[in-house]
Amino acid sequence: MSQSITNPPTAPSARDLEIYKRSVVFKHDQLAIAAHYDLSQARISQIVNNVRDWLATGGSPADPDIRDQFAQHKLARATQKIRLLRLIDMATYAIENRLPSQVKTKHRYQGTTEVWREEVRQQSPEVNLPAMRVLLRAVKTLHEFESNDAPSSATKNSSQLPADELLHSVFEFLCHWRSQAETGGNLPPSENIPQLIADGLRTLIGANVALNDHTPPCHPPAHPSTLPTYTPAYISAPSESLIGLTVDTA
Repeated sequence: MSQSITNPPTAPSARDLEIYKRSVVFKHDQLAIAAHYDLSQARISQIVNNVRDWLATGGSPADPDIRDQFAQHKLARATQKIRLLRLIDMATYAIENRLPSQVKTKHRYQGTTEVWREEVRQQSPEVNLPAMRVLLRAVKTLHEFESNDAPSSATKNSSQLPADELLHSVFEFLCHWRSQAETGGNLPPSENIPQLIADGLRTLIGANVALNDHTPPCHPPAHPSTLPTYTPAYISAPSESLIGLTVDTA
């Protein structure tokens, strides 16, 4: 059986490191750098990506400015990834636990004496659509975030997951967690979990999930070790800017 061997990026030259430093550390315009070295702007961008790949695979430059900048870049992206995972954890918890019913009270007074009161109890919906919306956006953003962390050479050779396959994966993920919530007693049992999730996705994003006799019943796995888990991060709650899911894709 043949195995494919990926060679690590070669160490960049002193010129390439200087180009990377001017472009990434000092934020010089790539057109100006290209004119200085008598190269095209596309070649400058390629050199920057090659040096970035070399650093991502463990390259250790002697220049302290490049080392410090890349260390800060890694720290910032690691923090953003932790916050995304925490957001997914919180959204999943919100989906698993049904919201309490809302009680609205109307009063009528004569002077300071209450003469009439009416209480109306509104049941919360079975599917927490706002939490599902946040979860879908967070999962998509995390997927894009991790794809941007991959070396550019590997990204060129990788094929993008088709939209229908991504939707099917999200559908199975939500079916699984709904089943777990019902098994744990957090939500009342549903007659048809796949149909419930399909209706929720149709209401949320207008996507039609085709259900047939071969659609899995979404039963929970037999052993807890097979459940997907996220390690909770004990950090502050996400700010409003994080809810926009704007991340650094550099």
